[in-house]
Amino acid sequence: MPETDPEYMSNVYVKVRGKERLNELCSVLRALLYANNQSDGKTTTNKEFSRGVVIHFGNGPGARDFMKSIRHFLKKTVRQRLTVELQG
Repeated sequence: MPETDPEYMSNVYVKVRGKERLNELCSVLRALLYANNQSDGKTTTNKEFSRGVVIHFGNGPGARDFMKSIRHFLKKTVRQRLTVELQG
């Protein structure tokens, strides 16, 4: 079933909870997006990250790579403030 297989999922929902050090956390998320070739000139604002935003990665492993980079670069206590989900 391709629509539920992580290989085919191309969108990531990201939401940041809390206001503590929000600017720094959102800056790191923007840097990870840029590192995963997802910077198309449109900057995701802190407010969008706080409300929740769906990031479109298109075809390929971009969405999974972005999620892996979050797990790799952010401490567990910081990751607990995030809601990050793969979507179809």
